[in-house]
Amino acid sequence: MENRYKGAGVPAEGIQRVNLADVDAETFFKRFVATRTPCILVGQPPDVRVQRWTLPYVKSKAGHATVQVEYRRDTKDRFGRGCNKRMAFGEFVDRIAAGDETLYMTTQTLGLGLEERPHLMAAPVKQMAEDFALRPSLLPGLIPFNYNLWLGNSREGSSTGLHHDYHDNLYILLCGRKRFTLYSPRDTAFMYTVGKVALVHENGRICYEGQVTLADGSDPKAVELYGKQASAMQELAEAEAAVERGEKGAKQRLRKAEDSLDKALAAIARFESSGAAFIEGDGRPSKPSTKPIAQGGDSKSKRLREDDDDGEVQPEPEQAPAPTFPNSFSRVPTSQPAEELQKTFPDFARATSTQVDVHAGEMLYLPAGWFHEVHSAGTAASGPPTHMAFNYWFHPPTKLGDEDVNNPYDSDFWARDWQERQANPFFGCCSHLLSCFLSAQVMAGSRRGTFGCGTAGLVSTQRSCGRCCTGDLQPDGSCERRAGRQR
Repeated sequence: MENRYKGAGVPAEGIQRVNLADVDAETFFKRFVATRTPCILVGQPPDVRVQRWTLPYVKSKAGHATVQVEYRRDTKDRFGRGCNKRMAFGEFVDRIAAGDETLYMTTQTLGLGLEERPHLMAAPVKQMAEDFALRPSLLPGLIPFNYNLWLGNSREGSSTGLHHDYHDNLYILLCGRKRFTLYSPRDTAFMYTVGKVALVHENGRICYEGQVTLADGSDPKAVELYGKQASAMQELAEAEAAVERGEKGAKQRLRKAEDSLDKALAAIARFESSGAAFIEGDGRPSKPSTKPIAQGGDSKSKRLREDDDDGEVQPEPEQAPAPTFPNSFSRVPTSQPAEELQKTFPDFARATSTQVDVHAGEMLYLPAGWFHEVHSAGTAASGPPTHMAFNYWFHPPTKLGDEDVNNPYDSDFWARDWQERQANPFFGCCSHLLSCFLSAQVMAGSRRGTFGCGTAGLVSTQRSCGRCCTGDLQPDGSCERRAGRQR
């Protein structure tokens, strides 16, 4: 394992608490995000209005939706063991309101949109998306991966198990109490993860053998192919401009540019259809893709097609399946006595930890790669011991030394991905749409508008071929501009 981590360790004085009113976005980025330092923020941003999320409110907004919940046989067991079932969100809320402590909602299955890209959010969060800014003012430069609701009951306290996430986490507690036990990425070698760690990046993002990404989580091969495609499209734009100016040799240059773009797109097609591993955050191989590796922020995320969102309710199995744990989980059973742990996991004692309690109305900022175990409990004096939270996951920043709150990444890979996903925040985009977006920026004089990919059968204000992006599609699906050159 190679550990390149350059961020903060566990502070000797514990996790700092900061009044949100005392920090602006730039100060927060420099003090905590750039240094990879967890902190508690007292207060909530004005553009995140999730304080209204009571049980009756969330049921009224999303009660009809089908969600996935974790379950356990009794309160002595813990969650995070891979025991899941699907049920109506309204039924789930009713059982929580009745005091049921055997169910817990965590990260939801992200539906698949175009070309099997994961959505930004799933039910029930997408039914309440008007209550929060997609990009909160506190972290204007970080690009979101997704958004989640966490909801359950526990009077004595339930545990998630020790694990790390792949994304920066802004965790907003709405009711109850959460106790986080934290370990820095510095101590990754002592955490006995399920997967074999290959690399810890400077920003704390942890990669496993066969799943090595760049520090921001993007797939190196995808970035390479995307760059070649972008260069080919820019050359095509310049060649088209040269033809329009009547420059000598411009037509030959244009033919070469078209051939180069064809080769770039063919390379992408080969990559997408190859057997190369495309790894989800929980370590399961999936379809190879030029799109960014969608490693789930909470490691337990799975992917389903969009039409699974309102699937049939699954009854609870008579016998719980054998627990399964993603690569990012620690094999250390932290509830056992220290002397027992020393026998089986002797190096775990070398890791430094700290505990911090998060209360309702507070937020925890937790950088990617920080190991944590969460104990959740309700605090109500009467009624069900409910705890509820909402969180953002962001692609981890890579330009840490520059301390630029608005430009925290080394490349524009995620920024362009985000621009395209805004066509519909619940749907993923396709590689052709990325191409169209880029083309719209670099082609001087091109028609601006909502670009679509004709080959994907999308509907838009301008239908393009997805190759040169400036030629409208003919009725037979061919490109008007390219066909015109051939006539």
